[in-house]
Amino acid sequence: MAKMLVRKMKAERTFGARSAVVGALAFASLTGGSAISATPAEVDAEAVGMEADAALAALVEGNSKNGEAAALAGASLVVMRGGKVVYEGAAGCARFDAPDEPEKGEQQSCARPMRADTKARVASVSKVAVALAAARLADEGVLNLDADLAGLVDWLAPLDGRGLTLRRVLAHVAGVRDPAAYWVAAPATMSDAFPDPAALLAEGDGEETFAYANINYGIAAGAIETTTGERFDLAVRRLALAPLGLDAGFNWSGVSGKARSRAATIYRWDETAGVWLPQIDGGKDLRQRPPHFLASDDLDRAAYLKAYRPADNPTLFSPQGGLRASAEDIARLVAATTATPALATPVWRASSDRSNVAPGNEWAKAFAAGLEINEDDFAVAPGRTLIGHAGEAYGLYSGAWRVIDAPAFDGLLDADDDALIISFLVTGVKGEPAPGVGVAFHAPTEAMMRIGLNVADRLAGRPPTAAVANEEHPEARPFEQFRNANLDVDRALAAARADGKTVALVLGGNWCHDSRGLAGRLEQPRFQALLDRGFHLVYVDVGRRNRNLDVARRFGVDEVKGTPTVIFVSPNGETLNPGAVHDWRNAASRTVDETYAYFAKHAPKLEDSRSR
Repeated sequence: MAKMLVRKMKAERTFGARSAVVGALAFASLTGGSAISATPAEVDAEAVGMEADAALAALVEGNSKNGEAAALAGASLVVMRGGKVVYEGAAGCARFDAPDEPEKGEQQSCARPMRADTKARVASVSKVAVALAAARLADEGVLNLDADLAGLVDWLAPLDGRGLTLRRVLAHVAGVRDPAAYWVAAPATMSDAFPDPAALLAEGDGEETFAYANINYGIAAGAIETTTGERFDLAVRRLALAPLGLDAGFNWSGVSGKARSRAATIYRWDETAGVWLPQIDGGKDLRQRPPHFLASDDLDRAAYLKAYRPADNPTLFSPQGGLRASAEDIARLVAATTATPALATPVWRASSDRSNVAPGNEWAKAFAAGLEINEDDFAVAPGRTLIGHAGEAYGLYSGAWRVIDAPAFDGLLDADDDALIISFLVTGVKGEPAPGVGVAFHAPTEAMMRIGLNVADRLAGRPPTAAVANEEHPEARPFEQFRNANLDVDRALAAARADGKTVALVLGGNWCHDSRGLAGRLEQPRFQALLDRGFHLVYVDVGRRNRNLDVARRFGVDEVKGTPTVIFVSPNGETLNPGAVHDWRNAASRTVDETYAYFAKHAPKLEDSRSR
């Protein structure tokens, strides 16, 4: 189910696992060169929603052919503005009808389509709910985020004086490192599992060193249980989830039967067998009576929960990643959390030489208590900051982000009547996802964010979002793996036939220095003026010369010898520079004037509107 909700407009469109791809033509206008921006008065909200639906469906389908599995198992996306959902959509499959252990090559059809309100295990986005619950207790004056946890949580008593505060734990700068297992199976306790809690602390790191550790949220859950006298799942529901009206819970605790019946299974793709393999919340899992938790086989679960002593084992309900929620649920969590002063203020920031970043944490640039802060080149689009959290576990990729129109963030976020939140769930990826342009993103999650940003920008009458250069970033990375390149070209040619402009095709890849250099140069004001007057610019991702090569062949270029390859095409489809398409493989080292002159040479002689 996909819905567009703008200014009292409502339109619903239902998609099966694969049917929405028929609208993929609309995807071309979402992020690419020749799209024409509209003013707010001209915005057709319904059209924007349909384009986003088509883009989402195209992303899920990928390059799959009839009968092949799609690129993603399922995906859902929500865009919120000022606390109201302005777009929600879904594509793909929440659950396949094959058994929990499908046979090699077994045909898998969709038993339950993905919906915008489908609940799934959201992985580390769960940490936002933990942080919000802690902040609510701080607001009540019963929990001090800056007090030493050794005086609060019994099993941490040996760490007295080590500066282990909840704020620093939530921001991953307390010196804690993950053990081999950061969960404890009932009926064992935290004291049983970690008799020497000092073993969790890294030796030699400075106090400000960032090291992401899931066990931090087991520690935080213990602080919540000790403070409230409640089991973690119940306390977080009371403090964070119920006040927001969310039908969500850790390990399905408190989630309605209706929501569970529509849940998404998390899948990994088995390339050898050619099937989606269930990882979490398969049919067997969902038939169990909630709440779910890890325990020894002979444990009487009901009796154990009835006799449970708070803080004995706060990892029971997977505080680091076990929240079951929808894309809209996590959007509302991030909206509430980023408007909470105790949480939205940065606690840690990477130093210029990144000496305060532990190995394996290269993706991190800044962190608040429970919130990632991805700025500029760590975000999806230069000039914007994303504050929220990402999730990745068992095949799922998720994210919920508040979007700030600023390249960096040092201040305090308050409640904002116009706050933009984008959230998404991807329940399985076919193959290992490629890295994204933004340092903190993978290609599919970045594509989800870009669709959401484009919805928001289009509704605001702004040009579509692209990964482009700015004054401080002369290299641009506009080559998008998941775009339908031939449709982009078709739309550009149609526009050229209408206005007489030249179609400029730049075939390259974000991995290529010369491709990035040419794209960055084309984003400078001088070139933008030339492009606006005479060209429809289309970027085509050719990977490492192994993708979209049919685009080049359409225009008589049988081989892409290097990147970037630049092809100028007339409105009637004629290649204008057949002998020179390969001449720009050293684009980054060519002069600005040389580049400008080459493009200007192929601009049509159009009447200048200023002379009228």
